[in-house]
Amino acid sequence: MHCYITIALAVSMQIKINKEQTTCLEATPHAHELLLTKRALEAASGKTMLLDGGSGKKVLIPSTLSNYLRPSIDIDVIMPHNDALKAFSGMAKDKMVDKVKMLPVEGKLSYESVTYYSPFPVYRDSSYVDTDIFTTETGLGPISIVPNIFKEAITVNLLNSGMVVNVADIAFTIATSINPLVFTNTRARSSFVALFSNLDTFDVSDVAARSAEYLATSIERVNEVVSMAMSSSSRSHIKYDKNYRSYESILSEKTPNKIRMLDKKLEKIMSKVGIENVTVKNGINAFSSELAGIKKLLRS
Repeated sequence: MHCYITIALAVSMQIKINKEQTTCLEATPHAHELLLTKRALEAASGKTMLLDGGSGKKVLIPSTLSNYLRPSIDIDVIMPHNDALKAFSGMAKDKMVDKVKMLPVEGKLSYESVTYYSPFPVYRDSSYVDTDIFTTETGLGPISIVPNIFKEAITVNLLNSGMVVNVADIAFTIATSINPLVFTNTRARSSFVALFSNLDTFDVSDVAARSAEYLATSIERVNEVVSMAMSSSSRSHIKYDKNYRSYESILSEKTPNKIRMLDKKLEKIMSKVGIENVTVKNGINAFSSELAGIKKLLRS
């Protein structure tokens, strides 16, 4: 089965790729996400919409690697704000879960579940369950959504399901996956699998540099919410959360090491599709170096 990928570059040049394989999103374990994507595309009805998050990555990953990616219960879509209002007429601002903690109940020998919410909003429409809508107004977590992201979309023709999907720039997707507020090994690893699955399309050094730029601009957004939290009881958990309070230092000092520790598992996964270990290691090192240089980038 063929999968055609077109990338609209900033220089208005398009790269077309013909892949002799179905995508991970079309594999059986991810059928729920595929159905959600179909419904979202129908809602958008020709309006500008990008698929991101786990499902966006799976569009770029061959189905042969589907067992290495966890199925998601929802999908993330990105749209210009006015287009989103037209496509999802019932959408309203909602909260994203930041983290859930088990805390002791005062005066009792028991614990209770306490949910803390992210300061960054999301839109949801009750008619489209399990679809998180992000716009140019909200950003995606700490990462800003700028108009250029729609010009740099990756267009994938899913011939197996008859859908055409636009996916966010891979540099943006990686930035939303490795920032300190959301970093997990699983989330970061799947982003790099998407990148290394398309080395004939993406220049790893360029993607690493652009991901670092997205992350550098996120520092100001995080600093703003920390400042607001200092005078707001409703966001008190942010005051004590090191991932917020020390966001910049974690990003440039700890995250590079976390990324380097992904290399062995990534090498094993990518060897299944013929990618050499040294290629993976060099790519991971490029990202680590770019993140370590973020402080220098901010001063320039």
